[in-house]
Amino acid sequence: MKAILLRIESILGNYFENSLKYKKKAQKANKKKRWLDASTTKHMLDVGDRMLYNYVQRGELIAEKRGNANVYLESSILKLIERQGRKK
Repeated sequence: MKAILLRIESILGNYFENSLKYKKKAQKANKKKRWLDASTTKHMLDVGDRMLYNYVQRGELIAEKRGNANVYLESSILKLIERQGRKK
């Protein structure tokens, strides 16, 4: 009986240890910045080129120039979508 309980304790310990490692990896991945291209951003916001430019000029979207293309920070896009949803 004692051997069974020790085995269960070992299995649960491994489970929670692996669970904690996974959680730390997920948190680390969430901290990484993800950038999206203009066409994806326009599709997500359902806007055209001009409105996308206006959002950047007003500071509502964070954009960066990479080579010949503009890329937009995904977290700023999601915040803008959330704000738009509240207004409606």
